[in-house]
Amino acid sequence: MVAPGHGTSSEVDFTASPEWQRVTLQFIVPDDAVHLQVILAAAPESVMYFDQVTITDASATDAQVEWLRNDSGEQIRTLGEIATVGVSRWLGLSSTVQRFFSLWQSNLQKLLADSRPIQLGFESFWGNFGAALAVPLPAFAYKTLGFICGIGAVGMGVYVCKTIFGKMNVYQINQQYSLLVLGMALLFASFTVFMPLLAMYGLWAPQGRYLFPIVLPIGVFLTLGWSQLVPGRHRRWLSTVVVIGMVMLDCTALSVLTNYFYGI
Repeated sequence: MVAPGHGTSSEVDFTASPEWQRVTLQFIVPDDAVHLQVILAAAPESVMYFDQVTITDASATDAQVEWLRNDSGEQIRTLGEIATVGVSRWLGLSSTVQRFFSLWQSNLQKLLADSRPIQLGFESFWGNFGAALAVPLPAFAYKTLGFICGIGAVGMGVYVCKTIFGKMNVYQINQQYSLLVLGMALLFASFTVFMPLLAMYGLWAPQGRYLFPIVLPIGVFLTLGWSQLVPGRHRRWLSTVVVIGMVMLDCTALSVLTNYFYGI
C-alpha cells in the first residue's frame, strides 16, 4: 500500500493459492493523503485476483463502521503505469497522471459529447481577450479561421502523400529534417495542453496562450499546407495573402477591444 507523494508505503508478502485468503496489512495513512494505492505484485506470467479491498481504522471497535470500502471496484495497473506515475512524481505531476489512468475513458466520452474545451483552446489562441476570456472575436471570424486551418490541414495531407511517394526534390528532402523537429515540438506542446483534459475534464481549461511558444511551428505548417494547394505559378502571392489576412485579423481584434472597453 502506497500514499503517493508522501513517500509512505508498507508491504506484506504472501503465497497465493487456488483458494481465497485474507491478507491484512498495517499502514499509517498520512492526514493529508488524497490518494491511496493498493498494489498486487505477481510473478511474471502468473494470474492473481483480489477483491473486497477494505481500509479500516485499527483503533475502531467492531461496532464502528469502516471508513473506506471498495466493493469490486478495483482496477488493474500495469508495471508501465506504475513506472509512469513514479516518474511523474519527480515532475510534480503524479496527481494528474493518476487521474489520467483512472478517468481517461470517462473523460474521453465527456469530451466527445461536449468539445467546448477544445473550442475554447482554438478560439482563445486566435483571439479571446480579457482575464476571463470575456471579449471574443465575432463568430464569423472563428468560422473563417476554422475553415482556413482546415484547408491548411488538407494541404499538409497532400505534402505527406508527396513525401511518402517520393515526389520531392533534393532541396525539399533536406527541409524535412527541420520540419521533423518543428513537428515534434508541435505535437509535444499540443499534448501537454490538451491531454490534461482526459485527466481533469471540467477542471482544466486549455487556453490558447499555452500554445504561444509554438506559434512558429503552427505558422510553418499552415503555410506549408496552403502552398500545396496553390499552383506553383501563384505561390509567390501566398505570402502577400497571408500578411493581408493577418492584418485583417488584427484590425478585427482591435475593433472588438476598443468597442468593448471604450464603446467606440
